Amino acid sequence: MESYQSLYLKTYYPKEFMVAVLNNYGGFYNRKVYVNEARLAGAKVNLPCVNQSLFNATICGDDIFLGFDCLQNLEGTLAQLIPQERHLNGDYTGLENFAVRTGASLEQLIILIRIGAMRFTGTGKKELLWEVHMLLGTDKKRKNGPALFEGMSRKPVLPKLESSVIEDLYDEMEFIGFPVSGNLFDLARSGYRGDALAADLLSREGQTVRMVGDLVTEKHVKTRRGELMKFGTFLDEKGLFFDTVHFPPSLQKYPLQGNGLYLLEGRVVVDFGCPSLEISKCGKMPLKPDPRSE
Repeated sequence: MESYQSLYLKTYYPKEFMVAVLNNYGGFYNRKVYVNEARLAGAKVNLPCVNQSLFNATICGDDIFLGFDCLQNLEGTLAQLIPQERHLNGDYTGLENFAVRTGASLEQLIILIRIGAMRFTGTGKKELLWEVHMLLGTDKKRKNGPALFEGMSRKPVLPKLESSVIEDLYDEMEFIGFPVSGNLFDLARSGYRGDALAADLLSREGQTVRMVGDLVTEKHVKTRRGELMKFGTFLDEKGLFFDTVHFPPSLQKYPLQGNGLYLLEGRVVVDFGCPSLEISKCGKMPLKPDPRSE
């Protein structure tokens, strides 16, 4: 009964269903898969925002706002406090207003700025980072309370600072575990995407194709001879699943090396109407470096 109920909800309320899976911390796959599924269902997935998000993920129409619970290294007490304080005393009006009302430490404010949770201010991340260091200085924490003298601190006058989408994606990978405002394909050093997508495979049965995929999961299996082989599941650039089969000879020469983008070459086989790629060659694709580390 529960299986049929789940299938019904996933079919007719896919966006709401994926939000429930995220908030249940369940599911077989990494959270990025459920975010991807929500997008495929027509949702716009937004990064956490101090004036929109709750502790858990929420949905309003086609907009999904990730919750503060998804942020690695953000203190649980602060993640709970942000929406509670907003509910009691209204939206936050700026960085200083937020700092005074929540008492967030410099370290915690930096996480929120780098993930884009202060974007309601209309100020860039780098400018906000300068502002928060000027605001808190060497103080580890502000005491929260009425902002009696709010707005009296001087804001730094800065030259125009360059922003980078690549930096944003790396921030999201650091604090959430995967890109939200884009995907891993946006970080690929090469623009090559192979000659087939998941949607093409049924029509390419028997052909050798090249594909680029984001590894989702892999399954280890022993053959009758005791040799190791693997089954892989990937996402293509459009966010659609495709499966791979790695027999022992190819797996030994071209092993899977953890999460990332792979260039895959293999023959398309179809069993019971389901296509997969029998891998002959594969290799991990390099990503563009984070500009801040150069």
